[in-house]
Amino acid sequence: SILFLSRLMGPIMVIMGLALLIRRDEMKMIMKQMIKTTAVLFLFGLIELTAGVAVVLSQNSWNSLAGIIISIMGWGMILEGSFGVLAHKSHLKRIMSEFTINVVNPTGMIMILAGGYLAWEGFLA
Repeated sequence: SILFLSRLMGPIMVIMGLALLIRRDEMKMIMKQMIKTTAVLFLFGLIELTAGVAVVLSQNSWNSLAGIIISIMGWGMILEGSFGVLAHKSHLKRIMSEFTINVVNPTGMIMILAGGYLAWEGFLA
């Protein structure tokens, strides 16, 4: 389970982290466009919630660094997805606006580092 999720999540996290850094302005524009449509916010929240539950159900182990990263990602996806489904659009707008202004670079770096470690664990260790 950890091996499969490391192989699945690691490369995706690295690619998304690179996208956040390389295409920073475009990613901010995408986030601003997403905020405008309630249906899109709800749909992304539902997808993230579903994926997070799947991750946690298949791997919720805190015994290794890879397991901890995967578990944190899964629970984070559940929290974000739940917020996306339950929160009022005005709250989502405020939080996502803050994200696009202040959090894109650090998030990209964290995703590259954590994803790189998961990919290494999944494919090379």
